[in-house]
Amino acid sequence: MASKAIPFILEKLASPQSFTKAESLKTLQLMINELPTQVIRHYCEMIWTNLKSEGFNSFDVTVQNESINAISLLCYSLIISKDKFETLEFDSITERLVEAVLLKCQEELAQDPDTLTGIMASNLLC
Repeated sequence: MASKAIPFILEKLASPQSFTKAESLKTLQLMINELPTQVIRHYCEMIWTNLKSEGFNSFDVTVQNESINAISLLCYSLIISKDKFETLEFDSITERLVEAVLLKCQEELAQDPDTLTGIMASNLLC
């Protein structure tokens, strides 16, 4: 399952707008839960590196770009995947990223629960 999950996750990272309302985030969560902890950490770091290389500040939770929000939320989804959370050691950057994304989840959910990020946020916050 993990071998199938990696290309799927990469595809979603490349085109975060490809998430649809009909597509269940739980499927992605199930795939992520099959990945080893070190792979999850690698993806978290890769997403963070990609965000920085694009010139975006992930700590600026007021950014309204849908694709950036989706990538951030996917990163958060990777970080908090089920039993993986307690086994990961976070550096200060990752901790701040988690805090920023959690705030963004709450903002998006409050603004419009039917948006892409609102739907993802409701899954992550419940």
